[in-house]
Amino acid sequence: FTNGDAVTVTVERTGDNGVDSLPTAAADGPVDAVTATFTPALTLVDQQKCCVVLAGPSTSATPSFTPNGWTTYLVKGPGAAALVAGEMNGTAIFIYHSAGTYWELMNPVAVAAAGGSAAASLYLFRNFL
Repeated sequence: FTNGDAVTVTVERTGDNGVDSLPTAAADGPVDAVTATFTPALTLVDQQKCCVVLAGPSTSATPSFTPNGWTTYLVKGPGAAALVAGEMNGTAIFIYHSAGTYWELMNPVAVAAAGGSAAASLYLFRNFL
């Protein structure tokens, strides 16, 4: 891959009623303190997944997410790794981890290092939906 190349991945899981989808909401608030209101409201349980359409890229390595006015938790990268500013961009897919009380960003965007180029990244998730 070179700069400007793009990869599009569509994930669908068919169930008894067709295609299952993640709860999705548009982001409110600043890009580093994301809030979103889901209708119907999410149930905050371990491994809860949701999708948020962001207003722009994060500018912090420690963004937060607050769904439906609940407690605010930090957003971390895959495997609880620290994020880099800009990795949270576009449509964010989050999964809640009750043991660590944080939201994991399941689809970080590759960010170019200063003076470098963006590396192509592909994350595959077993049992995604």
